Amino acid sequence: MPQAERDAPQADAPLTRNDVAGIADYARIALTPEELDQMTAYLNDAVALLKPIRHFCLEGVEPTFHPIGGLANVMAPDEPDPARSLPTEVALSAAASSRGRFFRIPSILGAAEDAPADSDPTATPGGAMSDDGATGEVGR
Repeated sequence: MPQAERDAPQADAPLTRNDVAGIADYARIALTPEELDQMTAYLNDAVALLKPIRHFCLEGVEPTFHPIGGLANVMAPDEPDPARSLPTEVALSAAASSRGRFFRIPSILGAAEDAPADSDPTATPGGAMSDDGATGEVGR
């Protein structure tokens, strides 16, 4: 009998404290001795819940990783929906501060609170997206 088969736990053998310690080590989870005892009991209870499944004839049944099968991209297309879109004016109406079509937020980079009056209102300090999709420069 190969070594791997001899080392493999038997189907009905409960997980030992050493088994659970190995799993925890592999997952990089530090367990106290008390937690190790609790987790060993918990995992053995969880495995015991699966015992009834062993009575089914599963020969030839392919394993699945998703209960619905071969779903591909289930996301909706990323297109504007005028019926669900919020007008810019409504979205900005509750904003503490706005400029043009944009929300204004406090700088997290320590830049001046207000941009100079002659600055471009579509410029986007902090790297946010502007109207044309370009990224603004920090400190602009």
